[in-house]
Amino acid sequence: MADFKLTSPRLRAVRGDLENPEILEVQTTHPDLVAWDTTRRKHGWGTFQEDMWKWLGFIAWHAARRTHAIPQDLRFEAWEASLLEVQNLDAEEVPPTQEDPGLD
Repeated sequence: MADFKLTSPRLRAVRGDLENPEILEVQTTHPDLVAWDTTRRKHGWGTFQEDMWKWLGFIAWHAARRTHAIPQDLRFEAWEASLLEVQNLDAEEVPPTQEDPGLD
């Protein structure tokens, strides 16, 4: 079990302002993903494929609350408004597109 790694996203949330950002790294877990699914249905949001940025922001917020990295009373709307970006730290980097040598 020493090599066990969660497959749910590990995220970096950057909040605040560009001059003095707050950076939080969180590991999402099953409860964060279930909370997204329950909440998106309740509010009529799209699936994570349809609304990827809201999904990333929500599961980062939920994980941050779950781990007490942010105040428990911080509402998602306030969190979302404060975000500069959310990065998926586990996403594979896409290599740059190579030029087609046949194009002139």
